[in-house]
Amino acid sequence: MIHDAASIDTHPELAVERGGHGLGVGRWVPEEKHFYLKRYIDATREARKKFKRRVFIDPFCGPGRIQVVGESGTRDGGSVAAYRQSIASSAAFTSMLVGDIDGERVQANAQRLAALGASVQAFTGPAMQTVDAMVNAVPYSLSSITVVRFGSWMVPETYPGHV
Repeated sequence: MIHDAASIDTHPELAVERGGHGLGVGRWVPEEKHFYLKRYIDATREARKKFKRRVFIDPFCGPGRIQVVGESGTRDGGSVAAYRQSIASSAAFTSMLVGDIDGERVQANAQRLAALGASVQAFTGPAMQTVDAMVNAVPYSLSSITVVRFGSWMVPETYPGHV
């Protein structure tokens, strides 16, 4: 599993998530949310390797870069960290479907992912409206689909086949 080293931002001119108060996101984001997401992606690598298509869906992607409270630098956001981990685990996602209610933020995320070599599709709008379009963008052949849900706790899920 890759650790949260100071990764270089491929697009430092783009938006960064700094939390609701603008001072940075809580430490729990990299220390818990991203840690467990990367751990899950690493742990499920052998199952995902069995599929030609490995799709990651994040309907709440943000700009793909975060700044943590008290830190001067920035770190990868969730979907960027997930993509990097999928590469490090030798089961790279073949398609990244990212969405956000804010068009500028989802485009920033998509540009950061594309700069890393990801095949990415961006969806703008509320998740309740975009998630169906995201799922419909998955090919009707066998695929491994990892969906990141956001709520009181982030729970990734992997679905073999088309859902």
